[in-house]
Amino acid sequence: MAPRSSIERNPALQAAVERLIAEGEHTIDEIHEAVAEYGVSRSAVGRYANRYRPLVDTIIRDRAVRQAMQKHLPAGVDTGLIDIAIHRAQSEVLRAMDAMGDDEEPANADRIAKLVRALNGVIKAMREKREFEEEVRASERQRAADAAVEALAEAGAGEAQIDTIRRRILGMREKPQ
Repeated sequence: MAPRSSIERNPALQAAVERLIAEGEHTIDEIHEAVAEYGVSRSAVGRYANRYRPLVDTIIRDRAVRQAMQKHLPAGVDTGLIDIAIHRAQSEVLRAMDAMGDDEEPANADRIAKLVRALNGVIKAMREKREFEEEVRASERQRAADAAVEALAEAGAGEAQIDTIRRRILGMREKPQ
């Protein structure tokens, strides 16, 4: 089994390094300088950063995309907590897989069980988030279609024209009740 990183052996140091990496603005030298009081080597900081920076970069990009898309969602719709839960579960899965990859010996049953539970959590959260987002989109489509139908009716469009526009242009299958 590969030895744990000197950073991983100290929770306070690990938290400080991860926070600085997550900010996405610091070089390895800046991170090393910020945590110098812990006596960690620059190479340990570099290895740790190189190992986790791709994950952090993905999370930072996802967060930026979520914030940009948030502007286009209806008021009151916030999937931020779901995103955080998914990212947290994904991080746990990636850490477990990374730790398994470092081992020279076969993984133990407890580690595999923990990984499976984390994967199940990620899958469930992603499925629930997708379903929620589909409900929001369907609601928005319905509101847009209703507004379009109302505008067409006010403009004097006939029932057949309105029905054709609903089905062909707006993609709505049923007539409103």
